[in-house]
Amino acid sequence: MSSVNPNAGSVFGPAMADVWGVTTKKRKRKQAQRDERIQSDYEARHGAPRTNAKSLHPEVAAVAGEAHGALIVGNRDRAIQLFGEVVRRAPDHPDAYATLSEVFEARSDEGDLEKALQLALVAAHLQTEDPEGWRRVAILALDSNDDSTAKDA
Repeated sequence: MSSVNPNAGSVFGPAMADVWGVTTKKRKRKQAQRDERIQSDYEARHGAPRTNAKSLHPEVAAVAGEAHGALIVGNRDRAIQLFGEVVRRAPDHPDAYATLSEVFEARSDEGDLEKALQLALVAAHLQTEDPEGWRRVAILALDSNDDSTAKDA
């Protein structure tokens, strides 16, 4: 009969402390200190706290929600007006540009494909890490026969 080694870990494998060499509380504390240091470095360089670019002010989020509601009921003109307001209030928010671009693309029979392309390009520039945005720019450029923009995207 073999004796059970208390340091051998459980049936599910070794404990986190055995793998990482630190306890979970200690790791969380170190991560919080690291995040705090990054935040203070950012504030020292830029003079303002770092914020999440995707988060919207509650009033602007309410307008965006109303714009989405207008889209759902099929009122494109009202949606364009409301998304225009979102863009004016939060010019660094890529989702507003992307959605507005989709609305103009849906109205392409009215000659709005060029506007859709321009708005998609702004959204892609604001979200450079998103390859889907650049793919959409290329597709819209090809649809509007803008070969130079399609090649750049």
